Amino acid sequence: MAQANVESWAKEPLWLNMVHYKKTLFGYAAQADGEASYLSKNGKSDPVEELEATIKAFQSITHPIDSKSALCRFPARYNWLKVKIPTLNLNPVNECPEFREFVSKLNAKSVSLIFSSYFINSPASAFGHTFLRFNSATHRQDDQDQAELLDYGINYAAVMDTSNVLVYATKSMLGLFPGTFTAVPYYYKVREYNDFESRDLWEYKLNFTQPQIDRMVEHMWELGPTYFDYKFFTENCSYHVLSLMEVGNPDLNLTNRLPSLYVIPIDTVRVVIEEPNLVAGSRYRPSVLSRLEFRTKKLSDIEIKIVHDLVNNPLRSEEIVGTIHHPQIRADLLDTAIDGFDFINAKGLVYETKATNAKRHELLTARAVTEYTSKPLSMTPASEFTPENGHRSQRWGGWSGLP
Repeated sequence: MAQANVESWAKEPLWLNMVHYKKTLFGYAAQADGEASYLSKNGKSDPVEELEATIKAFQSITHPIDSKSALCRFPARYNWLKVKIPTLNLNPVNECPEFREFVSKLNAKSVSLIFSSYFINSPASAFGHTFLRFNSATHRQDDQDQAELLDYGINYAAVMDTSNVLVYATKSMLGLFPGTFTAVPYYYKVREYNDFESRDLWEYKLNFTQPQIDRMVEHMWELGPTYFDYKFFTENCSYHVLSLMEVGNPDLNLTNRLPSLYVIPIDTVRVVIEEPNLVAGSRYRPSVLSRLEFRTKKLSDIEIKIVHDLVNNPLRSEEIVGTIHHPQIRADLLDTAIDGFDFINAKGLVYETKATNAKRHELLTARAVTEYTSKPLSMTPASEFTPENGHRSQRWGGWSGLP
């Protein structure tokens, strides 16, 4: 194979993105820090040598194919190269059972960017959090469709070994935590952020073609065994969510448009929003606290007291609402009480599931026998409170000293 071809291919944006190379004053440096990312000893700094080693590994594949072979480790690289090299004619999905199971589990048909609002109790989430969701359906038109809870969240985060705030701050700023990508069911993230931590979620539907989505899934698989040095101000969730999107569509140039000094989640959202034709729509998913505040605004002092009694005495639910004969009022109070119970007992619902759910079941039962279908909550935050419309994370200003 002509060396000129390899050197030319090694400069292509997709290759540079798949290995996470960035141009430096001295050449190239890849951002992945785990040895599992490279097939050559100089792969971290030499795109050509890493590509040569990758091609050699693919051309030396023999049957039976082992799950640790280059084909099964780097399906995105293989599918990119098979277009260029006719002798590469295998299909990683057919040859690699574990990879095939991963692809089948995600069953990705569309992609959404998720922004989770700020959580001051956790230093890692003090500025919010961004992650991707791989959806098992094309973008749903009905915003009330709850099927997305069964989709998969694609998360990048530090693997922490301390709960001490000062130790965390020091190690994360110095890049001493490994950062890894994981795929988890989206309902876990909703439970963690929306309910347990009372954080609002914003979901942005993204325009990716099916081949681009497939490549992102393939690259997610490639990232599984490796890690990045997690850096709180730069190489964090906000940054690497965009790097994964750039593998899907190498025409995007998102990471290079982020602020240079530090990156926070709203920067990710703003860069994505500002990219022409990338965002197809958005949806707001209020937290349990936001829902509770919204519902209680419409209640009288007497009704709030009834809700308070329901939350604190769920085993007496039928007795407490027994004298309320208007089905809509009864339904509204029970809906509010369920949100109130979830907010007050967020920890119990996660760690003491059996006992807490038994109490919650009494509220749900009282609501189930109330013959009234509640309309979905219509909650639309003011424009200035949406992530993309907040002030910039970096601002310059001056002071004249004059009043």
